[in-house]
Amino acid sequence: MMIRIERDELGAVEVPAYAYYGIQTLRAAQIYPNTRTPVHRAFIVAMAYVKIAAAKANLEIGALPQRIGNLIVMAAEEILRGKHLKHFIGNYSQSPSGDILNANMNEVLANRALEFMLEDKGDYGIVNPELHANLSQSANGVISATLRIAAYRLTQDLIKSLHFLKTELLYKKEQIDRLHTPENSSQNSGAPIWLGRQFGDYVQHIQSDVTRLDKAASHMKTIHLGLSAIGSEPDSHCGFNERAVSHLQELTQIELFTSKRGEVSYHVFAELSSALKGLAVNLSRLCSDIRLGASLEQADINPADDTMHEKAASLSQSAFQVIGLDHSISLAAEAGMPDRNAVPPIITYNVMESLSLLINGIELFTLNTSGSPNPSSMVFR
Repeated sequence: MMIRIERDELGAVEVPAYAYYGIQTLRAAQIYPNTRTPVHRAFIVAMAYVKIAAAKANLEIGALPQRIGNLIVMAAEEILRGKHLKHFIGNYSQSPSGDILNANMNEVLANRALEFMLEDKGDYGIVNPELHANLSQSANGVISATLRIAAYRLTQDLIKSLHFLKTELLYKKEQIDRLHTPENSSQNSGAPIWLGRQFGDYVQHIQSDVTRLDKAASHMKTIHLGLSAIGSEPDSHCGFNERAVSHLQELTQIELFTSKRGEVSYHVFAELSSALKGLAVNLSRLCSDIRLGASLEQADINPADDTMHEKAASLSQSAFQVIGLDHSISLAAEAGMPDRNAVPPIITYNVMESLSLLINGIELFTLNTSGSPNPSSMVFR
């Protein structure tokens, strides 16, 4: 395998010649154990949005050379299109504040920009990951903003899936009501007419969950990219954060707000996780009722779909996982961090994992008889 040599204050490191990641990412990958918490694609995409917004803001205030800034934007836009994902080899737990995830992105952008310029990868005297791709930003600010964007967008995906689930439950309730009446059917637990009533009740419960999720997601819309560790100096470029958030809003089509330093807290993610746990509890109960009906061999839920109880078993497992992930998030939020602006890695991973589990679980549950995904299936994940 061909290599290139990159150097920092600790010495030289051999980096694969093809790699867009660089010395900082590779050092972390070699030093820290593999915790098997791979970064979700949605998180990488959201970070690319953040980097584009930051580069455009720095270009506007004249802090970033025009050519370099434009090439960093071009590199990040490629990531939005799904390119270079294999070069993100860091994971959530390799640093307490997300430094490695941020460094991994910075190195990918810098090396791709160098390639655009027909220069050698790793020649950071021309395009520097920290001085150019990370200009005016901090790892804390980038990770917090990235998680907020990713969590908000995935929550919207989840809400769309839940609306489709409500429609499916009402449809199945109507089917049961047409086939069974109180006069000709048992009303015992597990019987079709009982299950139909349960479906109607769960529609109401899910709507309450949607309302709670929407409220929690609204707290994701306050952004500050320049958040620094306690005791450090604020970013030196006046107006950077406001400009960056404005660009981020335009790119993501999310109504965003700027925050003052110190206002951003990871407790908003614990609030979202709590809402996800509430939803997971309701979904697990729904699945238990469906499985009860199937076990009694009475519930004619949908003649065209005799696998509903199997899908319910799968969805319930996802729900149980989300409930467990919320417990970890609660413990992490209670323990806190030395820097209140840093998001604990366990929270970052668990929030992304919970959202992905529920979206994918509901999507599988609501597959129609032809095997096509429901209309709320999104590619952002």
